[in-house]
Amino acid sequence: MVTFRGFTTKNQFKNFSINDIDLIKTDLLNAFNIKQGEKPGNPTYGSSIWSFVFEPLTDAVVERIIEESRRVITSDPRIGVEDINVFTRDGGVLLEMDLFLNTGATPLSLRLQFDESSRSVRLD
Repeated sequence: MVTFRGFTTKNQFKNFSINDIDLIKTDLLNAFNIKQGEKPGNPTYGSSIWSFVFEPLTDAVVERIIEESRRVITSDPRIGVEDINVFTRDGGVLLEMDLFLNTGATPLSLRLQFDESSRSVRLD
């Protein structure tokens, strides 16, 4: 049974409908790809992680990335955070996240790569 319904045009050619975990992943990617303050009418939407991607990955920067990731994730009422780990990878930042769905469904593990060269976030 479908709990969440949405739509996307990315990589879709006929059926633009997506559901549940695929919808949540798409929404998270959108939130992390948009710089905070860029969405008209919603200045708190998005992520400020891009300001940390070009910094040396010190303990203080890692902590700020984790705090910002938690803020972005918990702004979505469908999901919560179990654990977040931050690594440097391919000239960018890799986030490994263990999330849970507030509906009690199966936990979700995601790896997001913040790529400096393309300035985008992708599922790894």
